Amino acid sequence: VKVSGPTVLILSGRNIDMSLHRRIVCGESSATERAA
Repeated sequence: VKVSGPTVLILSGRNIDMSLHRRIVCGESSATERAA
């Protein structure tokens, strides 16, 4: 695999919630980040 730009790899030991996945990919902050 050759990557030519910024790349993110998400590893999960279980199925990921697709709405959470979309928020991460779109750059939205999580509730945990907003609470900090």
